[in-house]
Amino acid sequence: MLVAYAGKDSLQIFKISKEVIQKIGSGSVDKVKPIRSLGKKVLIVGRDAHLHLRKRYPPVAAGDLKKIIALEIGDLFPLKNPAHSFRVFEGTASHTLVDIWAWESAFTERIAASVFPFTHIIPEDAAFISQRPEISIETNGGNTYIVASSPDGFSGSTLIKGTAKPEHVEIFLKGLGRYGETFKTLVFSGVTDAKAVADLKTLPLEVIAKQREYPACIDSVTSAKLADFALEGSGLADIIPVAMRGIIYLLIGIAVSFVVTGWNYNASVVEINKKINKLSGDMAALASGPKKEDRQDIVEELKKKLAEGASPLTVLDMIAGILPERSNVIRIVLGDKNLEITMQAEDPLNLIKEMGKSDMVKSLKLRGSPTKEPTSNRAPQDQSRGRYTFTVMVELK
Repeated sequence: MLVAYAGKDSLQIFKISKEVIQKIGSGSVDKVKPIRSLGKKVLIVGRDAHLHLRKRYPPVAAGDLKKIIALEIGDLFPLKNPAHSFRVFEGTASHTLVDIWAWESAFTERIAASVFPFTHIIPEDAAFISQRPEISIETNGGNTYIVASSPDGFSGSTLIKGTAKPEHVEIFLKGLGRYGETFKTLVFSGVTDAKAVADLKTLPLEVIAKQREYPACIDSVTSAKLADFALEGSGLADIIPVAMRGIIYLLIGIAVSFVVTGWNYNASVVEINKKINKLSGDMAALASGPKKEDRQDIVEELKKKLAEGASPLTVLDMIAGILPERSNVIRIVLGDKNLEITMQAEDPLNLIKEMGKSDMVKSLKLRGSPTKEPTSNRAPQDQSRGRYTFTVMVELK
């Protein structure tokens, strides 16, 4: 198996064979020799190249949690175009604690395209797994990284300037709360100061010094559940070049889009035409009146309003074009250049993406989180079962 460690300014590539770790390349992305081989290729995104937070969510199914995080990832991190990974840290009947890591997608896409076409991608924190609860200390370049891990995986981490001291470890363990008491072993590397080593050994832990010529996380990357970090369609990654895969996926997407559009078009058009006919009747009523003077004033005012903002007919036609089957519009509020629309759909993420592709849309944002009413609260014939209700704020061009 090949493993690449991507720091902010460098890339190191290692070959792991029968627990032997051998470095086969290192340097900047522009200077490392490209890797072309079959099999698993794991990219570890270094701690200086990703951001991390632990967030509390309601107890939801794994598929729903994935969609919710994908919808709000852009608001969670100050990144231009974030790629992300997540792992459930703790799940109870009342909440779900989730570790979320994010990094600039352009950073890893550049590595995949030019040097290391990886099949799996793991944030450095998530790569730490130990046979027993263990604190790992790694000092490199004047900074020390402390991370706690167990057989279940990552528990917590911190970064400090300089060399770790016993008080740093004690504060870190207290920060882990009730989990801190389970850690009885400390493994450190990169600490060369004799006094610092002696100080660490005064801790009430089993202290082990280890010499490494590679990042500490690589020791346990083979123990990680790599399936959780596999790229979608990674089975083709070693056969078809990245550019060719992109073209194939694009063509498949267009074909599927045509089929789905054909299925849903008639139902959507009937619903939108009803709204258009009603709106046309209201406009005709406004254009008529007992007095010619009054009628002319109303017509002029209506023309002025229509010229200032988006045409309601055009907006409704745009919505009809992207509305999938088993979805409906609950409420529409149209201003001069703003649109607030509340909808029900089975897959709000795809619907929002399709709306964002419209030539009329300048920007859009989900207001709040999608809500899904439990099935037990509805009658069996209720058509809204299994659908999410959500509101989108749209800025029109």
